[in-house]
Amino acid sequence: MLSSGEKRWLEEQFDLAEGVPSHLDEEEQKYWNALSDRWNHALLNLYERIAQQDK
Repeated sequence: MLSSGEKRWLEEQFDLAEGVPSHLDEEEQKYWNALSDRWNHALLNLYERIAQQDK
């Protein structure tokens, strides 16, 4: 299980990343994927709200 410090570091790296780092272990990769899923969901919601306002 990742510590809160490890999660915080991954979150910071996610915010700065230009792609998925190649050096992540399996647990870190799972957390990275969860961050990516949350980001994609947030973007989708934002785009849906914009589309609704444009109607």
